[in-house]
Amino acid sequence: MVDPDPTLTEAAVRDLARPQSYDRGGNYYAEGAVVKLVRRGETIRAAVEGSQYEPYQVWIELDETGVVDTACSCPYDHGGICKHRVAVLLTYVRDSDGIDQRPPISELIADAEPEILRDVLTSLIESRPELAPQIESELETAESEDETEDDEHSRPPDINRESIRQQVQYVLGPTKGQSAHGYDPYEAAETDVEKLRGLLDQARTAVEAGDGETALDILEPLANELMDEEWLALSYDDSNAIYKFFDEVDRVLAEALLTADLSEAERTDWKDRLRTWEQEMGGYTHHPPYSVALEAAQRGWDFEPLQRAIQGDIGYADLWGGDPPWYAEDFIRARLNILKRQGRNEEYLVLAEAADLIDDYVTKLVEEGRIDEAI
Repeated sequence: MVDPDPTLTEAAVRDLARPQSYDRGGNYYAEGAVVKLVRRGETIRAAVEGSQYEPYQVWIELDETGVVDTACSCPYDHGGICKHRVAVLLTYVRDSDGIDQRPPISELIADAEPEILRDVLTSLIESRPELAPQIESELETAESEDETEDDEHSRPPDINRESIRQQVQYVLGPTKGQSAHGYDPYEAAETDVEKLRGLLDQARTAVEAGDGETALDILEPLANELMDEEWLALSYDDSNAIYKFFDEVDRVLAEALLTADLSEAERTDWKDRLRTWEQEMGGYTHHPPYSVALEAAQRGWDFEPLQRAIQGDIGYADLWGGDPPWYAEDFIRARLNILKRQGRNEEYLVLAEAADLIDDYVTKLVEEGRIDEAI
């Protein structure tokens, strides 16, 4: 039996959700849709049977104040928590006797023999082969971090592109065992986005650390596999979440190209690849992703109007020689992000001013303590 948290009440759950989501979550609870509810330490995990063949996976983090964070494999994004999370929380509050209480995994493995852990991990991968690429990638990253911990001049970690490619293919591949009834391909496509976000976050972390080459090693197989025609057709018919995801990939890719030290041959290869992708995406939207990254590959930092603006020639502020393209702000912002990370504050300020990005300009002045200028 689990003693319910005094701070977690039905009223508290209601405050976390929109009225419609709370009511639907209550219906799910009443129908017994919540299964496999387990609490480990401060973490609750459960499955909720819904419209898809596979149950939705719900994760909830608690502390002494109540709910700290939540997540669900469904694509809900309309404010507040989704009905599946409501159902899990109501089950936790109302049916505490039925909760399976387990120790945190960290405690389970703390005193385990290394040989036992190896056997368990091997058995897990054999039963869940789709986990192999992720585990392989994690191990390679960990080993590379160990090798470079005491040597700031060591080479960056090698990235297994084929492993990443397989991960993406697995996520985007046709789902076996789906029943025609209740299966929504658009909803499933949005779920794919969340499964792929971890790879994009890895690339973003590398860019923020100034390692554009590693970021490109991650982004190339990710972006290439995203060009699957069947998936794209679903994405651009109805899925706003996937459209946004492509734009995110485009922006991170642009910063990676501007950060990496590429040879002329490598830059040409990226230009050709991005031009092809942009043209293909143009069949789905008038604002095709990869336009920002293509500009980054084509112009780099050598774009003359950009250089004159960075050097402080505010009078030469027409960066485009006419009407700017639809992606102009993202084009400039990619460079502002890099200048900020590199501590090139004056160049950041003159470029933001030249591009008429006043909010960025004023915010930077405030960060620098130059309040009088900001006012």
